[in-house]
Amino acid sequence: VKKAAKRARAQASASSPVVEALKKWRLAQAKKEGVPAFRILTDKVLAEIADDLPATQEELLQVAGLGPRTVSRYGTHLLKILSQA
Repeated sequence: VKKAAKRARAQASASSPVVEALKKWRLAQAKKEGVPAFRILTDKVLAEIADDLPATQEELLQVAGLGPRTVSRYGTHLLKILSQA
């Protein structure tokens, strides 16, 4: 039951404007770096970010799937997107 509820929540957030904005940024970043989009951040991590709506770099570090390197690399961009959403 727990997995089903989590999956349903992930699917609902997957179509949210926040996730769409994050996916748009991720695609542009992937093109810039010449890598597949999932190498920047996975859909699961984007959904976690949209669910948690972190407001600081410290809060970003609490999101499952985000480590110090990723936050130092992309944190500013992610927080800007979240503040505009």
